[in-house]
Amino acid sequence: MVLQEQRRAKAHRYRDLLTQREYMKLMAANAVNRYGDSIDMIAFSLMVYQLTGSASWVAVIFGVNALPSILFQPFAGAIVEGMNKRYVMAAADIGRGLAVAATAILFMLGLLQPWLLLLLTFMNSTLESLRIPAGLAIIPRLLQKSMYPHGIAFNTTLKKMMELIGLGSAAAIIGMFGLGTAILIDAATFIISAALILGIDSKETSISGRLKLDMIGYMHTLKEGFDYLSNTRTVFTICLLGGAIGIFLIPINSMMAPYTTDFLGLSANGMSAAGISSTIGLGLGAILFPYLRKTLSSRILFISGGVVIGACYLIWVWIAAYADQRVFVYTLLIITMLVFGFFASFVETVIGVSFMEHIEEAYLSRVGAIFNAIASVTIPLGSMLIAAVMTKLNLLQLFGITGIFTILLFVGMLFIKTLRQL
Repeated sequence: MVLQEQRRAKAHRYRDLLTQREYMKLMAANAVNRYGDSIDMIAFSLMVYQLTGSASWVAVIFGVNALPSILFQPFAGAIVEGMNKRYVMAAADIGRGLAVAATAILFMLGLLQPWLLLLLTFMNSTLESLRIPAGLAIIPRLLQKSMYPHGIAFNTTLKKMMELIGLGSAAAIIGMFGLGTAILIDAATFIISAALILGIDSKETSISGRLKLDMIGYMHTLKEGFDYLSNTRTVFTICLLGGAIGIFLIPINSMMAPYTTDFLGLSANGMSAAGISSTIGLGLGAILFPYLRKTLSSRILFISGGVVIGACYLIWVWIAAYADQRVFVYTLLIITMLVFGFFASFVETVIGVSFMEHIEEAYLSRVGAIFNAIASVTIPLGSMLIAAVMTKLNLLQLFGITGIFTILLFVGMLFIKTLRQL
């Protein structure tokens, strides 16, 4: 069945997505959400630091922000399985919009306290843990399965475009109107997203077998999700890979500031140029993915993407030796970050498309929530591992080891039979 859908997918074009009107409404909601998140990415960090004056508080609050995804998503997936996904998504967006608006208003009035910010952040992330599995489970109702590669790739590209626009406009908005207004704009995007989602015809009526919110029924539903995951080898492999991918991206994502300033001698403009280049690369790679998939298998795209990621780490080590040649360093940094983003998009898109193609719709919320929890938990674990390694190694040594290990690991995947099902 999966192979038949993959063959049908090769006949599609991006313009065919225009026939999937309800899915396009979902993409519009996601785009609005990503624009707000991109503004908030900068505004929220500045607000936290301005409010607390402590880098430690920033780390604590961002840790709290990730906690609900790790703790609650597997349970949230079971809860939303028998619910109307459209209503769950809209309610979560409205709740998040109100929480963010409350944060902004309290900050503007000078009434926001760190403990209250922790509470509002935790509430926001908890609502997000409900929205994510509902957002995954609604896709089969809106998009033909054979159009998953194009639909998911378009979603990735659109969100990256909105991220660039949001990051580009954030500084101007904050400079002209202040942090509070920037965060209020993020709150407004949640409400707009909810309105767009409520306008979607997801063909969800009264769902048979609706989940009863009692402990026995809930635990049974959750157990079914874990059983399905453990008994489906391909899906289990995809979940493990999805969790592992984040670890390979942590060194460059978390160490870009010290790398560009301490080892390349570039200003904040160097970090900005690198971030924009990688984002453009991610968008280009995602939009070209369905066309490349017509001639190359998902497995080859996935493995080649990982190998190039590893090679980029090694090139970044080499670039540092020419830190005194600023134009050369700038040029190579921009090119390698563009290439890095381009091939990293293959890895991420293969995981996303394969996940949707291989999981039965009835289990999508539960398994999707477990998948996202696995992916979320690797970030703090990977960060702690890197922090421990950095007590013994410098940053260039870390990049070198990461590059070699990544290349060897992905080349080794050529011999894993399960990956041939990607």
